[in-house]
Amino acid sequence: MEFVVNEWLPEFSIPTATNEERKLVTEFLNLFLSKKDVLFVKRESEFFKKIYRYSSDRKFGYDPKTKELFNKFIKLVLLDSSKCKILENQDLVEIPQKTKEKLVPPFDSDFYLFESACLTNEKVIVTTDKRLFDQTENDEFFKIILLENFMEKYKNKQG
Repeated sequence: MEFVVNEWLPEFSIPTATNEERKLVTEFLNLFLSKKDVLFVKRESEFFKKIYRYSSDRKFGYDPKTKELFNKFIKLVLLDSSKCKILENQDLVEIPQKTKEKLVPPFDSDFYLFESACLTNEKVIVTTDKRLFDQTENDEFFKIILLENFMEKYKNKQG
């Protein structure tokens, strides 16, 4: 499966995240690494910026769990071309007009998710943003899935 995630992954990895959120990231990463799935990430996106900003932030360096989560994600996912497809601006294609019309403020900041998902086979975006989910739930081109629902199904998915 090919899919896109929003900023929950870096945000749930920092020391201010709850134990439940950090456990969810660990569980997600372990499952993801055990499967043949591919994450699509736009280089010029808030997700990518947060990964590198948080991973290099000295105030998070004191926390071993944060350091472990970021190192694991960067080394085993982001830097592995079989697990992560990093998208440049020139790789992107046009988002369908009906979807664009839904991505008006405040949802325009999530445009990068849809740009990235355009290039996946399944057109799946995994999010914790309930408002984004509600705004785009019945989109005919993309499948927006809340993280909790995704994880329930992902645990049972083979390969």
